[in-house]
Amino acid sequence: MTSLQGQVRRVWVRLIWLAAALVLVACTPNQGVYRDLSAPIAATTRFEPHRLAGDWWVRSEFSETPVATRQVTYDLLGGSGFAIGPKGGPLTRHDLTEGARWKAAGTHPEIWLLWVDTDYRTAAIGAPDGTIGMILDRASTGGNDRIKAAREILDWFGYDMTKLQEAQP
Repeated sequence: MTSLQGQVRRVWVRLIWLAAALVLVACTPNQGVYRDLSAPIAATTRFEPHRLAGDWWVRSEFSETPVATRQVTYDLLGGSGFAIGPKGGPLTRHDLTEGARWKAAGTHPEIWLLWVDTDYRTAAIGAPDGTIGMILDRASTGGNDRIKAAREILDWFGYDMTKLQEAQP
């Protein structure tokens, strides 16, 4: 066998292994989807955008890895939108035209406010495509009754509660 034939053969073997790996990846469940997409989901009708303004603690989040304690900021941008993101970091603008269903520009998923308590201290947010789900609270600790209620809402909407990670310092 010539050197060129050997190189061609090695390339073909690598391509076959790559194709096999791609088939395996395509057959595995979609990583990063944390809810049963056949389950019903709805945004809350109790939504007053100005009451969400300010800083929130991420108390828990759906993830494959541990979640760090951090804050997010909700900044109201007049009556047409708001920006949300890590406190002190870049914020993503979302449109408010659909009430508690927030569309963002680009590749960011649509986020819905699934539940908020009457005093706007605890909120459950998620994405219909199941890629995002989290519990936010105004305080970094406490409010266990509200946290429990937010967990129950996420469970009701089909989220895999075994993937809900409590935020750790």
